Amino acid sequence: MGGVALRVGIVGGGPRCVAAMESLIAECEHDLPELIIFEPHSAIGPGWAYDPQQPEWNLLNVAADAILPATTTSPRFVDWLRVHHPYADHLFPPRALAGRYLVEAATSAARRFPTVTHIGERAHNLTSTDSGWVVHAGAQHHTVDAVLLVTGHAATWSGQLQAAAPAYPQTYAGGPLPESVAIRGAALSAIDATLACTQGSGGRFTAVPGRPHEVAYQPSPDSPQRIHWFSRTGRLMCAKTDRAVLNSMRWLPAIARTRAKQLATEDTALVVNDAAAQILVRIGGDETRRTDDPRAWLERDLLIAHGARPPDLLWAQGQAWKALYPHLIERHLRLQQSGGAPPEGWTNFSKLCQAMEPLAFGPPAINAEKMLALVHAGVLSIDAGTTPPRADLVIDAVLAPAGLPDSTDSLWHSLREQGLIERATDRDAVAIDLDATVLVGGERIEGLAVFGRSVEGVVLGTDTLNHVLHPHLHRWAAQLRRT
Repeated sequence: MGGVALRVGIVGGGPRCVAAMESLIAECEHDLPELIIFEPHSAIGPGWAYDPQQPEWNLLNVAADAILPATTTSPRFVDWLRVHHPYADHLFPPRALAGRYLVEAATSAARRFPTVTHIGERAHNLTSTDSGWVVHAGAQHHTVDAVLLVTGHAATWSGQLQAAAPAYPQTYAGGPLPESVAIRGAALSAIDATLACTQGSGGRFTAVPGRPHEVAYQPSPDSPQRIHWFSRTGRLMCAKTDRAVLNSMRWLPAIARTRAKQLATEDTALVVNDAAAQILVRIGGDETRRTDDPRAWLERDLLIAHGARPPDLLWAQGQAWKALYPHLIERHLRLQQSGGAPPEGWTNFSKLCQAMEPLAFGPPAINAEKMLALVHAGVLSIDAGTTPPRADLVIDAVLAPAGLPDSTDSLWHSLREQGLIERATDRDAVAIDLDATVLVGGERIEGLAVFGRSVEGVVLGTDTLNHVLHPHLHRWAAQLRRT
């Protein structure tokens, strides 16, 4: 950089912000910029998803050892856990612990910069000037030389359910709840909302003696008597398989490596299904189809997860997708670098992702066990449908999809209106270059960079706490060094 330190604005102060700070330290160690971070949360690092104050029943939905910092000089989450919380579950610990880790990581990184200013407001507009950029947040505006947008989940979107309570923040938890609750969705956020309505209102889940993988639910006077999930398909996610069960299948990565070679030339869906079929043959799996009945689905799913029943095709598809996912990310990176033609079946790729993610990236088994306990207790029912049933409280647990946020978000709407961002060809995502610099009409918008969920599709797998998967933020930091 040289001379006067650059002023860099980072819009969004969650985990991606921490990764950006670590990338700057690695690439610009002796010439670090001044930072202005725009984040409404009280702390830099966790965002709302990893709020350190959230209740302990909100568990991580990824294994702790999959949370990796952007540089090898920063401690891994599992190493931090061993020092600070040695008695915590080191597989799927509470998300609050991940939040504390991220706060410490951000605090440690901040000490390396000349100044770090935290603006506790959501940025709602961004304008370019002859000398840089102006970030508008609340009634304030701040001039910077470069901006990185890492905003995470969109706060609003056109598909959200009107007049419903949002799943986050869980303002409905912690007090008496009405008799009936309807929850839109059947994925991870629906589980979070359900636990907030049950455990959060004094209900208890207790182990069933003699049944190591079964829990029973005891309601409290303040918890709802009925909780009804309604979603587009009514289908549930597959619970995560026990680590011991997966460790007995050490041949599984080899199947993925072999099949990954086909990704460059063949339809992704065919590659995934071929890998799943090979897994099923190797393991001697169960080829019978699952019923859509929630109780039967959960019971069968948990038996498979704990190794008490042979896996079925859905399980094999989920494992194939999960094993192939790093190879898919690499394919996307090569495609972005080469600018080559999309692979076979590209037009259906987003639909394939939507179908596979519930099979590959479901909840920890304990949370599926809690949902089954609620079904057994007659509290939880699950149906397909898009219209909320009659209920005293309706909660919307369907979050804004990844990709370019729609016009309900003032910041992104403003950027589109000004022509400062555009949708990538054939993908519902912000067009960016290899260093996360925004592209409009194929031309770089110097000083403006975007990464995270808003570029999902151009880059694959951005909704992750594994910050070594993608090189974009390191490249962004490196080009700032050369500025």
